[in-house]
Amino acid sequence: MPNMASITVKKEDGVTDIVWTAKQPAGGNGPAVWHSDTVGTSVGTRPQMTIESVQSKNGLRHVNGKIIYPSVRQDAGGNNVPGDIAYFNFHIALPQGSYDADVAQLAAQSANLLASNLIKEVLTSGFAPN
Repeated sequence: MPNMASITVKKEDGVTDIVWTAKQPAGGNGPAVWHSDTVGTSVGTRPQMTIESVQSKNGLRHVNGKIIYPSVRQDAGGNNVPGDIAYFNFHIALPQGSYDADVAQLAAQSANLLASNLIKEVLTSGFAPN
């Protein structure tokens, strides 16, 4: 099992680092939680990632993750409040009989595909390639 840690990634500009700060490790009833503390002015206006895992009755290990990214707006009093919230969900199902090397390839190639320019463009535009 991996240890909880903060995660540093590149922002959209491909140059600037941003830290997703570890807030809560996964526990008996809750997911692991990270916040991007340099964005927003309150917990409700900060981007958040959650990841949890469970084992199903048929032996599949399911890992579910969600990243939320609120658009911050100002209310009539000038306070920053969450506006629309964009979501990114991910799921992986790992059978107990899968070889470690195959799971490692799935994890690496999936993450790298999501980081590719084409898939970033798909996620940004909301349209599949044609």
